[in-house]
Amino acid sequence: MKKTLLLISAFALSITVSGQVLDSENFNTLAIGDTHTAADLGFNGGPGEGGYFRSVLNGDATAVPAETTNNAGNSNVQIVANGLNSTRGMQITNPNGTGGFRQILKNGFQSSDWASRTAGNDVLDATISIFTGATTSSVTTNRFVVSAPDGSTIVAMDYDFNTREISGLGTLNNGGAIGLFAFSLGPDDTAGNPTALIAPANTWVTLTMSYNSTTGELIWATDLNGGTSEEFGTAAFVITGQIPDVNQIFGFSGDGNAAASSIIIDDFILTAVSRSTLSIEEDLLVNNEIKLFPNPATDVINVSSSILTVNNLKLVDLNGRVVMEKSIQNENSSLNVSDVASGIYLLNVTTGDTISTKRVIID
Repeated sequence: MKKTLLLISAFALSITVSGQVLDSENFNTLAIGDTHTAADLGFNGGPGEGGYFRSVLNGDATAVPAETTNNAGNSNVQIVANGLNSTRGMQITNPNGTGGFRQILKNGFQSSDWASRTAGNDVLDATISIFTGATTSSVTTNRFVVSAPDGSTIVAMDYDFNTREISGLGTLNNGGAIGLFAFSLGPDDTAGNPTALIAPANTWVTLTMSYNSTTGELIWATDLNGGTSEEFGTAAFVITGQIPDVNQIFGFSGDGNAAASSIIIDDFILTAVSRSTLSIEEDLLVNNEIKLFPNPATDVINVSSSILTVNNLKLVDLNGRVVMEKSIQNENSSLNVSDVASGIYLLNVTTGDTISTKRVIID
């Protein structure tokens, strides 16, 4: 069910968040150019630049249009200079024919990291920024996946190049039949059902997905249209206790594909938290009480409220370190973040006896 923003009393909730980064990558330390050689075309060949493995499949030789022919090209996975905010990113070129498949993964995060997480941090939040690219006829999809030790998907998000739709996926138990189910992330229609979320072309979009290993709840979110989110937590279907093991990126082509597509990814981060920052955003920072803008921010984060006095602003990184703090007594204030490194942060907003927490992105 899609989250609904509700007005909450200023004294209703007081929440603090502690989290730990399990894996992250901004690609800025990697050399520009091809990440792999012909020798490491498959997993058995070992990793390429930055410890990333790749695996490819050319598809059906009898396919019409022709099967994929570009999978062996070393330039299909590159470190490029035009990542988010003109930093370095990873560009992945998808298959140019029918039935092609490409898989990129790094064993930086393992089930052992999840097992050694801080007690109580039972929620996994994964965030990645993508460049949607130009409008194209390419029937290709990129999938961003957090998987279990057996390779099965726990939670994922898709970007379809042909339709530019962003959707969420999760493994559920449907009456004993376990399978991967897709969820639309767009606004609800008049019947209360979510519609397709269509991303603009040539735009950087931040995708976030969350899995609660205790409750089984799945949440997907983007920063499009002022922020979109969808959650699924129906007890009869969700699967608790899944063990996150590795994060992967897939590029694959559908029937009738005859053209490659390319995606650029940047600023990946995987965090174990006590409560998903996506839940916090929806529950605590409601439109009519506390507003933050812009988000993402480059120079200044503005904070305003129509009815509450803001007492303190505290910017915290995902390792729990206080980056900036400001004490005030006003309904409106701001933080100058021009000297703060780009990344994802939590902004704790104190109003009276309540601390509300908002995830913010600084470009």
